[in-house]
Amino acid sequence: MKTKFTCFCIYIIAGILLLVGCSSNDSSLTTSKASTPEISSEASNELVGSWTVKGLYHDGKVYDAAQLGTYDGMLLSIDEDGTFLLVDFYWKRGRCYPMEERNGMKSYLLMTERVSKIEFPNGELEENDVETTTYPTYYISILAEFDEVTLFFVEYDPISKTRKRDDIPLLFRKIDAEQ
Repeated sequence: MKTKFTCFCIYIIAGILLLVGCSSNDSSLTTSKASTPEISSEASNELVGSWTVKGLYHDGKVYDAAQLGTYDGMLLSIDEDGTFLLVDFYWKRGRCYPMEERNGMKSYLLMTERVSKIEFPNGELEENDVETTTYPTYYISILAEFDEVTLFFVEYDPISKTRKRDDIPLLFRKIDAEQ
């Protein structure tokens, strides 16, 4: 098990270095258009499904998310119609937008359109919208060069068109993929 995780980490580090390069500028995350990209009519087949956090990438190292325990309930689900649901402390729903393919890597923006939270007043489940002036946008890239079941995931800043400076990239694995 430890050997598999070590191999997984090596592949992920190489993929991330290819994705974001060695500079801190992260110019690989820029979009080709200044405006909002067109809505994808459907998500790429390799994106469709449920994903869970398996690792974090920080200071050139990959950390096993299971050892941290912080991301146990975090889930990303992407449907064929291009919509997504990100479950963490809040439920975030939105759409996938394809980005320009670079070096054979498919990348997408997940633009949140609705944020809600689940509450249990009087023992009954309720989903209530959260009032906010900003909705987060996320950048994801399929690390297909290695296994097609791993996503690089980071919060995206639409103003600078790069990843948010203090955001730690997460590595998602498809839930139905072999461990």
